[in-house]
Amino acid sequence: MKNDKDWLHASVLGAMGNTAIEDVLKKRFRVYRFGYESTLQNLTRSEEPEREDMPQLVRKYSDAFEMIRCMPDFILVDKKDKSKRIFLEVTTNRGEGIKQLCETFRGGAKYFKTFNLARFYSDARLINILWNPENPQINIYSVKIEKEHLKFFDIPIEEFMTSEDKEMVLALIRRTTPPPLSFGGKVKD
Repeated sequence: MKNDKDWLHASVLGAMGNTAIEDVLKKRFRVYRFGYESTLQNLTRSEEPEREDMPQLVRKYSDAFEMIRCMPDFILVDKKDKSKRIFLEVTTNRGEGIKQLCETFRGGAKYFKTFNLARFYSDARLINILWNPENPQINIYSVKIEKEHLKFFDIPIEEFMTSEDKEMVLALIRRTTPPPLSFGGKVKD
């Protein structure tokens, strides 16, 4: 993020997306919050790369640290088939979807988080919300690593929600003005 306002706006948008999806998923699944935001935020937000009191396993930028940082947001358990469990990451974007962002910015933070999600949680699913009031979208993917590149596979939305539930979330997005995009470190009014 370019500045604290960008981080705050992205956090608000992400929380709105997570809440909307979580509420819809509760009709079909038992939903458990799992992501690092829920469980390990003190560890992952440390400003010091080499804290003395932090175990060697979770030093910043180690595999263990990256595994924690990319923990999917939710664990879903199907109410009808309790043996069906799904790791689920929810991403919320403004301008482009996660698939396009990862193709365009192969070195960006979203790319690395998605890459590590596919690396450490290979069976996870990713719901991407494109928060654009004029043309909102919800896409669901399985993400795999092939030859060191991310490959996105579309998953039918019906595996997670009804078309009515999807329309309800899209209607919410159409009615909601998201925080402004930032350009060059300055918030656009």
